[in-house]
Amino acid sequence: MPLMLQESFTAIRSLRTFLRAKRLPESPPSRTMIAFRVASARGLQKSMVDHSGTVRRIALRYAFEARICICVQRGGANVVIGGWTRDIGESGICAFVAEELRVGELVTLEVPLSDSTTLNIPAKVARSLGTQYGFQFTALSAEQRAYVQSATRGKTAIPAPNLK
Repeated sequence: MPLMLQESFTAIRSLRTFLRAKRLPESPPSRTMIAFRVASARGLQKSMVDHSGTVRRIALRYAFEARICICVQRGGANVVIGGWTRDIGESGICAFVAEELRVGELVTLEVPLSDSTTLNIPAKVARSLGTQYGFQFTALSAEQRAYVQSATRGKTAIPAPNLK
């Protein structure tokens, strides 16, 4: 190899080594990135959290306590899991569930709104935090929406959780 070419390769290698060693430190993460990282760790997607760390919701949620059944299909069999709701709204429900569910899993919720009315609502597991799960309704009929509105009428809305 000619001497001049060898010196050029040596210079390039030296420059690469120098640049790797002198990389600038990363800037600290922004508040938005921190909120997104916390959301991700809690099973939420970036689109579900705003820059302040507050969970974005499609509709308001209201306090609602009832035992529910969560029907999920696993391994070709229908499995029924019990749960206890914390809140409900036109877009979803929050419940405590003793068995593990996977974020993104499709389920059917059996929700008793009154002594005479039980709704069967298709939903998706939207988030999980320990035994607390957020379910997003995937197909709420106009009739079911009216029942949910009736059950929440006159109640005070619950603020969305802040993840900070």
